[in-house]
Amino acid sequence: AIRAGRVRATDAVAGDSVRLRGTVSERLGQRSIEDAAVFVVTPAFIPTARTITSAVAATASSGALDAALVRVANAAVTDTATVAGNLTLIVNDGSGALTVVLDRAADASFRSPFPPGLYVAPNRFDFVGVLVPTGTGAWRLRPRSFLDLTRR
Repeated sequence: AIRAGRVRATDAVAGDSVRLRGTVSERLGQRSIEDAAVFVVTPAFIPTARTITSAVAATASSGALDAALVRVANAAVTDTATVAGNLTLIVNDGSGALTVVLDRAADASFRSPFPPGLYVAPNRFDFVGVLVPTGTGAWRLRPRSFLDLTRR
């Protein structure tokens, strides 16, 4: 998997097989493609997110799930912070803490002002997203859009 940033408008939807054309770059220590143009090769199946616990997500199963699309179900928000304009949530499904980053560049719905009382303790959500390493042996879950969060 590779992250694409500043993606130009496209008709592609989740699950399509695509080709990207852009500038190879680096974001958060990982290779990425910036200013990407998307070309749909063929519509494909919608990828299934593997359901794991928040503790497994926090380590990406010792790195085996690096960049994987995963689902963490019924996790409670325990803390929040705004870091570099992104909303950071600490969540826990009972197995251990996981950091979830709502990236304001990924979805306009992740920009402040946030709906009052939504992303606060003790609200519970099902989270779907991509596991991204921090560079210190931990991983963060990054949802792709507000559609990847389901309030319980």
